[in-house]
Amino acid sequence: MTASVPAYRFETPQQWAACLSTGLPEDLTLGPADGAPADVALEGAPVVAIADGGLLWLDEEGVVRRDDCAGPRLGPVRRLVADDRSAWLLTGDALVRIDPGSLQHLASFDAVGVIDIAADGRGGVWELRADHVTHRGANGRTLGSLALAEPGEQIAAAGSNLFVYGSARLRRLAGDGSAAAVEIAIDPAFQPDRLAGAGTQVLIQGRWQSPAGEKPGFLLLDANGDTIVRGRWQADPLLYLLSAKGMLALFPGGVRRLYPALVGAGGRRWLTPAMEADTLAGTWLRAEASARLPEGATLRLRWAASADEGLRSAIDALAADETLSQTARIAAIDALLRPCWSDKTLTYSGAATTAEGPPERFAFPLHEAQGHLLWLELSLHRNEAACAPGLSELAVLHDAPSLVDHLPAIYRSPSGDGDGTLRRLVGILEATTQDLDERIGQLAERLSAQRSPSSALEALAEMLGIPFHPGLSTTMQRGLIGAAPGILLGRGTRAGLQATLEALFGARAFRIVDTTERLIPVALGLSRLPAMLSGASARVPRLNARLVLNRTPLCGAAGDGLIAPPSPEIIVVIPATARERANHGQAVEHVLAALIPAGLRLRVRWIVGTATTRPVTADVLSIPAAPAPLRFGDGQRLGAATLAGERRPRLADDGIRIGHRLV
Repeated sequence: MTASVPAYRFETPQQWAACLSTGLPEDLTLGPADGAPADVALEGAPVVAIADGGLLWLDEEGVVRRDDCAGPRLGPVRRLVADDRSAWLLTGDALVRIDPGSLQHLASFDAVGVIDIAADGRGGVWELRADHVTHRGANGRTLGSLALAEPGEQIAAAGSNLFVYGSARLRRLAGDGSAAAVEIAIDPAFQPDRLAGAGTQVLIQGRWQSPAGEKPGFLLLDANGDTIVRGRWQADPLLYLLSAKGMLALFPGGVRRLYPALVGAGGRRWLTPAMEADTLAGTWLRAEASARLPEGATLRLRWAASADEGLRSAIDALAADETLSQTARIAAIDALLRPCWSDKTLTYSGAATTAEGPPERFAFPLHEAQGHLLWLELSLHRNEAACAPGLSELAVLHDAPSLVDHLPAIYRSPSGDGDGTLRRLVGILEATTQDLDERIGQLAERLSAQRSPSSALEALAEMLGIPFHPGLSTTMQRGLIGAAPGILLGRGTRAGLQATLEALFGARAFRIVDTTERLIPVALGLSRLPAMLSGASARVPRLNARLVLNRTPLCGAAGDGLIAPPSPEIIVVIPATARERANHGQAVEHVLAALIPAGLRLRVRWIVGTATTRPVTADVLSIPAAPAPLRFGDGQRLGAATLAGERRPRLADDGIRIGHRLV
C-alpha cells in the first residue's frame, strides 16, 4: 500500500480492535445429500457428545458407550458434555466425570441445585445454578463463580465466553468475569429449544416460525454471540450435534453426514471509528483493502462523511457502550449515520484464482466524500464460496495530491466540470490503477525460484533449459531452479549431476560412477582401478590334451576371441528414505537421465539413509594392522572404509608383502 501518503491504516490486531466488528449470517439449507458420510455407530437414546475424535452416547439402559466399548451404568442422564480430556454427565443428583477414551469412571460430585452443565474445553465444567455459575476444574476443585442477574435454564461455552439462556433471552458472560453480561439478539422468527457449545461456536437448536408452520432449524453463533449461520433442514434429522470440527447429523434410514466446520461461514462486517482529515473541508482520496476473495465471495464498501462534531461524540459514546453487543452498537450507529451514507455501495467479486500468492489489492475512490469526518463500513460475504474470504489490511488515504490536481485548471473548475463527471472518472482511474507500478515491479519475482508461484515453476524451468518433472515436490522444484547456474555449467559432467542431486536432496553421500573408466585395459605397472582385464576369452579353445578330435573347432567366429567391453553407463547411488524413493524416485530418475551425455545409459541405485558424509575420492587400498585377511568383494568402496584394523594406512610404494594372502 502507498506509504508516502497520509493515511489511516488498519493492519495489526490492535488497530483492527479499534473497529466494531460482527459476523454476517449466511442462510444454509442442509439435507442428507450435503457433507460427507461419517463412519460412526449410534444406538439407543439421543444423548450424545463428541470427544477426542470419537462419539459418546448413552444406550437405552443408561450405559455410556463409545464404539464397541461400554462404560459405567449411570441411568437417566440430563446432559452429556465432553472435550478431549474429560466427559461430564449430569444425572438426577450427581455430576460424574469419566475418561472420554477408556470410559473409566474418574470422580463423582454432588449435583444438587445444578440445572445444566457446559464443558470448558480444558477438562473442566461449568455448572449452572439458580443465581450463579460455578467453574469446576478437571481435578474437581472449584475455580470460581459468576453471579447471574436473572435465572437461566441452559448454558453453553464458546471460547472464553459463556452463554446463558432463560426467560426467552440469551445473555453472554465473560468467563473470567471481566465484563458485564450482554444480551444477544435472536432472530424473532426463531424459537430456541436446545443450547450447546463446542470450540468457538454455539449451536442453538430450535424451530423456524412461518405462516406455513414450524420447521426445524438452527442458529450457529461465534464466540462473540454474532449469528454466522441460519440453518434449515430439507429433511428432519433424528438428531444433530456440534463439535469443534463440524456438525454431525443422523437422518432417517441410517444416513450419517459430517458437515465441515462453519467458522466464519457468512463473512464479516467492520465499522471504522471516526477518521479526521487535516483540513475542515476534508480531502479524501481512496481506500485500499488487501483481501483474499475466493470465487463467488464479495467485498463491499460504503462510507459516511460529515462535519458535525456532535454526531461524532454520539457515535463514540455508542461504540464504547459495552453493555450492548457489537451487533447492537453497529445497528445503532448505522441509524445515526443514515443521512450521511454514500448513495452507492462499491463491490468487488472474487474470481477463480489459486490460493497462493499475496492477497489481492482492491481500491475504492473517496473523492466524493465531503467533510473532515469519515466512517467506513466494509463487509465480506462468503456467498457459499468454497473457502472463507479474509481481510488483512485497510488504508484510507487523505490530504494528498491526486490526478485531478494535475489537470488543466479549466477542467478542474466548476465551469469546465459542472456536474463532476470528469472528476468522478479521474477518481475511478486513480483508485483502480495505483497498483500497476507495483504489479510491474513484481514481475521480476516470477523469475525467482523461491518467490515464484508453484504453478509457474515448470514454465520457469523450461525457460532456463533445465529438466523438470511435476512429480518432484515443490521444495525440490524450487531447489532445482535455484541451482540452474551450476547445473547448466556442468551439464553432461559429474559436476552437473552432483549439483542436481544436491539441489534435490541437499548434501548427502552421493556416488557417481562412470563405467567408461573401466574400459581402460589393465597394464603391468601403474594401473588405476577399476579397469578391464583384457585378453582372450576363456571360451576360446587351445591346443592341449583335452581337445577332442572332430568336436572342437580351432577357429571361432570373427571377434569371438576377445572379451567384449561392457556398454558404457553412469551409475548413480542415492541415499534416501523409502518415502522419498516412493514419492519422487521416478521423477528424480527422469531429471538425471536428461543431464547425462548421449549414448550413455543411466542406472540409479537407491540405498536407505540420508548420510551427509562424503566418501574419500582417492582410490586407495586399506591394509589391516592385524593379521586378518584383506577381503575383496564385500561391497565396500576402495578408499571409503577400512576393511579391518584400527588405522587406515595407504598401500606402500613397494606393494603388498610377500606371503600375504588375499581372499
